[in-house]
Amino acid sequence: MWWCQPDAATSREWIARAGLVVERERFVPEGDGGHVLFWARRVAPASVRDQPQRD
Repeated sequence: MWWCQPDAATSREWIARAGLVVERERFVPEGDGGHVLFWARRVAPASVRDQPQRD
């Protein structure tokens, strides 16, 4: 099986364009190469973050 993926910088850019923030990233070795695994989350809009918390 063969597959291709962009480099880590391109992946980071795509993640940011999707409105996500990278929390962590890690290189996962596989044979002679590997890939980068990203953990990302969506940031709440300011209008949601600024609302008072309900008890």
